[in-house]
Amino acid sequence: MLKQRMGWVSVGLASLFVTGAWSARVDACSPPVQGWYAQPVAQVIPADGALIVSLTCYSQCSSESTSITVRNQAGEDVAGELEKVELDDRQRLLVFRPAAGFALGEYEFDVSGTRSSGEATSDVPFEVVAASPTSFGDLEVAFSARVDQNPHESVCCPDGPRTSCGDSLCLATQIRKHLFVEVDLSNAIPELLRSQYVHRAHWEGAETEVTPFSLRTSEFASFSAEQNEYCYTLEFKHLATGAIERSERFCEPFALTEELGVFPRDRAELDLSLATCDAPPAGYESSWCPARRSRCKEFGVSACASLEQHCADFPPVGAAGAPGSAGAPGTKPTDGDSSSHDDHGGCSVNHSGSQPRSGVVATLVALAVALGLRRAQRG
Repeated sequence: MLKQRMGWVSVGLASLFVTGAWSARVDACSPPVQGWYAQPVAQVIPADGALIVSLTCYSQCSSESTSITVRNQAGEDVAGELEKVELDDRQRLLVFRPAAGFALGEYEFDVSGTRSSGEATSDVPFEVVAASPTSFGDLEVAFSARVDQNPHESVCCPDGPRTSCGDSLCLATQIRKHLFVEVDLSNAIPELLRSQYVHRAHWEGAETEVTPFSLRTSEFASFSAEQNEYCYTLEFKHLATGAIERSERFCEPFALTEELGVFPRDRAELDLSLATCDAPPAGYESSWCPARRSRCKEFGVSACASLEQHCADFPPVGAAGAPGSAGAPGTKPTDGDSSSHDDHGGCSVNHSGSQPRSGVVATLVALAVALGLRRAQRG
């Protein structure tokens, strides 16, 4: 049984100002390679191991029909068996086990039935080195936990703008707070053996209690309710032999400092984000008009002209017949607002009457929430 050698807890409170959701969404919107494409999990493998090739697909994932050919230094085909291990609907592994084992030296392989940038994967080199122990003893893992926030309910811009993926831009109106826990396995397995194993975790009380086998360098889970301890066990499957090793049961304490659950989004932040919409979402006209009016010039002449169409019943603050005075929402942003992020469609004016937020923070609020939500809906 595998035992834990080191465990530590790091505490963090996630906020809406996380760029991860934004950058991940942007990356995901880059045009993907169509069909299945292959790449070796590692190009140095132990002599008693298997050649592991990862197949990945993000677009046009029809049923794949792949085969693999392995050649030694002399150019001779290596006899062996091929097993396909499905990790999820977009990733699977080709596991090639040589009939007589691998001799030390250099090899290459071809994979047919896939493509990489439109071409077949061929003549891919890899090296076989002396074998290492197949059991890696005590586990060196690191546990961390943080309160995470994700969009729960949203309102979408009716007439644009569109995201880089062509979706309607949607803004969170409710936020769900949950506890995100992670176990870092990057030091759990010696580097040479890392490509020879897939792993999964069994979490007690998590929203998903058993994770699928994967090649990730960590295991993670989400908890919607507080627990005194967060307990889990790990499984490691040796791809060359199919043997499974199980860890002991680990339990990590973590004290929450805030409540979990679903909460309304801060209305001032939502009002700021509404300015990115080209037209007001139904029911949000009174918030959208002053927010959009204060920044319409940044979106072009037509953006200012559209205010007449949508905001006849919501004149500028301080105008004849309207309440308010100079310095209220609807006035020019102060010098503290950053214009360097305007291309991202973020908001940099506080419409609650307090001092303006940093343009950087407001931009991250709008993008992390809006694009993170769309990613969750599409995922």
